[in-house]
Amino acid sequence: MSKIIAIANQKGGVGKTTTCINLARNLHAKNKRVLVIDLDPQGNGLSHLFASSLLRQQDYSDEHPSCVWGMFKEESTPEPYVAENGVHVITTSSRIERIEMDEIYNFLGSIDNIEERYDYILLDCPPSSRVLQHAALSVADFLLIITHTEPQSVNAVSTIITTMRKVQRNNKNLRLAGIVMNQLDKKPTKTQMEYSDKLNNDYGDMMFVNSIYKTIKVNEAASQGLSLAEYMPKHAETYGFNAFFDEFMLRIEGV
Repeated sequence: MSKIIAIANQKGGVGKTTTCINLARNLHAKNKRVLVIDLDPQGNGLSHLFASSLLRQQDYSDEHPSCVWGMFKEESTPEPYVAENGVHVITTSSRIERIEMDEIYNFLGSIDNIEERYDYILLDCPPSSRVLQHAALSVADFLLIITHTEPQSVNAVSTIITTMRKVQRNNKNLRLAGIVMNQLDKKPTKTQMEYSDKLNNDYGDMMFVNSIYKTIKVNEAASQGLSLAEYMPKHAETYGFNAFFDEFMLRIEGV
C-alpha cells in the first residue's frame, strides 16, 4: 500500500511546493515509486516547476488523463506524466477550483485505482480550507504542515489542524506527520524566535525537531525539477533539508 501525504497550510507562500519537490526527488533517489498530484488550481506550482518536458507535451489539456480534473469529473484511472526527473506527475487545472463536495468521491475512487503503483503519493494542496483541501485530507494517510515563523502562517496552523480533526471523523487513517518550520534565517530574527517558541509551546511533539533554513538555492533547484541535494549537496546539509528528510522518513516509516 502506498503512503499518501497531503502537504498543506492555509497560508500561501510558505514553501509547500518546493518542499514537495524536494521530498519527491529524495524519495525517488531512495528507489521509491513516487507520484505527485498538483491540487493548486492557480497552476503556479508543480506543473510548472517539475519539468519543462510536461509543458512541451502537445496533448497537455484539462481533458488529458494526466490532468487532475478528470479524477474529480468521474472515477477514473489517470495516466500520470513521467517527468524528465523520473517522478510521475498529475497536473492541475483551474477548473478544479469549482468542484463540489460530492465530487470528492470520484477523486478518492481515482486514487484507489492507481495507488498500488506507488510507494508514495504526495498531494500539493492549495492555500485554502475549501473543498480541495478536504479532498486531499479525505484520501491522505498523513498531513505534513509547512509553516513560516510569522503571524499569519502560524495562526493558519491551528486552522488546518482543526480541519484535519473534522476530516478524521470519516478518514480514520489520517494522522499528522508533523509541522516543519521553513525558511528560517540562519540567525533567526526576534520575530522568528518568538513564533518558533510559540509553535513549540503550542504543539510540542507535533513539531519537527529539524527546521529548513532560508536559501535561494532551493528555488533554483526546484526550477530545474531537482532537489536541493541533487543541485547543491552541501547546501542540503547546511540548510537543514537532509536532516528534515531523515526525520520525515523516521516519522512516516520508522526508519
